[in-house]
Amino acid sequence: AHTDAVISHARNGIYGEIYAAVITSLAFVMDDPRVIVVEGARYVPARSEYAARLSFCLEVLGLMLIAGLLMAIIRRYVTRPPRLDNQSQDLWVLVLLLATVLTGYLVEGLRLAVNMPEWEAWSFIGALFSYLTPSKDQADAWYPFIWWLHILVSLGLIAYFPFSKLFHSLAGPVNIYMASQPMTVISGFDESPEGPGFSVRDRINFSACTRCGRCNEECPSASAQEPFSPREFISQAKEYTSVRFNPLTRIKWFREKLLKSILP
Repeated sequence: AHTDAVISHARNGIYGEIYAAVITSLAFVMDDPRVIVVEGARYVPARSEYAARLSFCLEVLGLMLIAGLLMAIIRRYVTRPPRLDNQSQDLWVLVLLLATVLTGYLVEGLRLAVNMPEWEAWSFIGALFSYLTPSKDQADAWYPFIWWLHILVSLGLIAYFPFSKLFHSLAGPVNIYMASQPMTVISGFDESPEGPGFSVRDRINFSACTRCGRCNEECPSASAQEPFSPREFISQAKEYTSVRFNPLTRIKWFREKLLKSILP
């Protein structure tokens, strides 16, 4: 990338092309856009103008994420529409995301407090945290602990992703792509001891559900206050499939116990 950049670019333009080449390469092996952006910045000289502008953009993106999380908290817990139902994982996901961003700012603030680079003002949120640090020695002592906390929270969020409601961000596009495939008809007379059999498309459909409650608003039975909720049906079907296809269900006793706990 550097050899190609020097032909048509100069100064920060060279760093820009290097950065673009790095994040393009990382996109093939990483899934998190923020991690890609941060890792790509490591290949840009820290004292360059490009690095300073890039640091400023990352600060703004972090503030936008915090603003979005606060709006989500207000939407769900202050001005909550009647169709939304709150579960423990709803708050847990928001707390994990917020903790990831805040601990990232803390790590940056401690690093700035120790190194005091010339471009500190561009990382204005990190600089604010660095000013709150009592001394350089204390910042140096706290840094490894806060760094490990940030790593554990971030990795915990990544590990929790496929088991949380966030997984719908991946299942949703796949569900739309598979919408043209024929639906599986489940017989109402299926009395299999292991419950109904759902297709791959059904399981993806269950994972794509965000529990927004719009199905309950549009369902005539739910509107007539009949004892049926489309949202609860999808939620229970998702729980059933996650239990049925759990590797531990290869053990007969374990499988029977789990299935009895969710099947009527």
